[in-house]
Amino acid sequence: MAHIVFDGPGGQLEGLLELKESSWGAVLCHPHPLYG
Repeated sequence: MAHIVFDGPGGQLEGLLELKESSWGAVLCHPHPLYG
């Protein structure tokens, strides 16, 4: 699993990327309302 962070239109976006041999999946989280 890899942690990714990049700048989006509303601020920094964080996500988790899971890599497997034959498939992939990603979870992207919007900025937290209390922490930015």
